[in-house]
Amino acid sequence: PSTTSTQTNYDLTTTAASASRIVSERARRTVNYEHQSSELKNWNSSVSQNRNAETPDFHPKLGKNLQLSQSALVGKFNPESTFEKEAAAALEKEETRLEALETNNGQILEEGSDGDGLGHATTTEQHMRKRRGELAKIR
Repeated sequence: PSTTSTQTNYDLTTTAASASRIVSERARRTVNYEHQSSELKNWNSSVSQNRNAETPDFHPKLGKNLQLSQSALVGKFNPESTFEKEAAAALEKEETRLEALETNNGQILEEGSDGDGLGHATTTEQHMRKRRGELAKIR
């Protein structure tokens, strides 16, 4: 019988052998290099603009409609820790006090008492200026 005309009935399989340490590290470096070079391509336009600019500007580009302001940041603030919650409560209390001051024509009403302990039920702006002047004389 001739062996060339008959088919073999067994599968040729290979067992997976780990590559040598040198080959695997080289492959890892090659993949890492390709990944890093593709990441760096994202910066090409920014780098070329800064290189060609008279003075480099590293500030983020905010766009025409987006403005970074104090009021915008404060509006987004959400107190999380106990300290932040206490500070937010104190600021709210002061804000309501100032609103009450505006509605009471410059008179500050003391909370929970009939006066400030000195016999005055209200404190006016003129009274505060007078006190400040007296303290300046003492100093």
